[in-house]
Amino acid sequence: MGVTTEMTFIFKREKHARWAAYIVEDILKVALAERTSLDEELGLSRYSSLMAAHFFCEEELEDYDPVEADPRCALVWMERRGTRLVVTRCADVQRSFPLLESAIGDEPFPQICLAYATRFPQVPFAAYCRYEQTTSGYAQLTRAAWDGGCMRFRQNSGELPFNEKAWDTWDLLELRFYDGEWVAYEDVRSPLRRHYEELLDEAHEAAAAGDTAGALYFLDAAEALPGCAELPQAAIQRGLVAEHLQRYGVERVLELWSEEVPEKLRDELVAAEPVTECPLGGGRFMLQAQDAGFLVVDTSDGSIAGEGSCSFGSGPTRIVHDYLLFSGNRYFLIDWKYVVEPPLENMW
Repeated sequence: MGVTTEMTFIFKREKHARWAAYIVEDILKVALAERTSLDEELGLSRYSSLMAAHFFCEEELEDYDPVEADPRCALVWMERRGTRLVVTRCADVQRSFPLLESAIGDEPFPQICLAYATRFPQVPFAAYCRYEQTTSGYAQLTRAAWDGGCMRFRQNSGELPFNEKAWDTWDLLELRFYDGEWVAYEDVRSPLRRHYEELLDEAHEAAAAGDTAGALYFLDAAEALPGCAELPQAAIQRGLVAEHLQRYGVERVLELWSEEVPEKLRDELVAAEPVTECPLGGGRFMLQAQDAGFLVVDTSDGSIAGEGSCSFGSGPTRIVHDYLLFSGNRYFLIDWKYVVEPPLENMW
């Protein structure tokens, strides 16, 4: 699968861009040194983040030249254009990532941003990272901005084309430097995201009262909000709410980050037995596990109702609650179409 990634760092003055070049180079070196002799020699993997490895091993990294081992690595594509510093090709180190505290320590782009703000807190800047899968059309856009007091990350993703400038739909993560470390600032969600989560709460209350149709109504309303269709929380909750309902098709199959799967469900998946075939939806559908993913087959006509694929690696396939799978070391969610009584449109 073809992947392109580009990072851009924007400053008010050229000297600030020059300062950034040293930090970008060091963070990329740490990322490129993974599983090399230098990694073993310096013990880079023992540090909690790329930024920590950069600060503690700065002198040792000076003599490391990853270009010697790979003349097409990310460092080759780094250049300064006045007040901008650009790395035009860095897919070898920078991947897509969820906007979570637990994820940003492993990725060069957010680590470069935090390292620069830590070393030069008086210098405001903005930065962008664009990750795109050229074959599938999936893109992830991440923006960072430092104003001297807080680092605000925004992120949006989806299959192209989508409105890349719809800032009210972007996820937010705001970090502040406190007592020697970066910590998340509470409740920096956009109004749209708060509305989404409020609808999820309404759905939870309806389900707790036994009102399945009402719960599904609120979950559908949450997903109908701009930019929220691909968020997994509503689909996960729908699976729990509608577990007893009859299924008549597959709406979609979503791949999930491990952080997006509730811990209780992850534990259930670990305890589940591996399967090669498994009846779903009361027997109308059949799950067929494969080396590179799985198929959901409609037994009434033999058609493929849904599928999940893994580009690399294989592993046992496990399933819980008829809708959550662990296959090829990845998490997938089957978003079913349900038969609901009474019809949702007649509720009010």
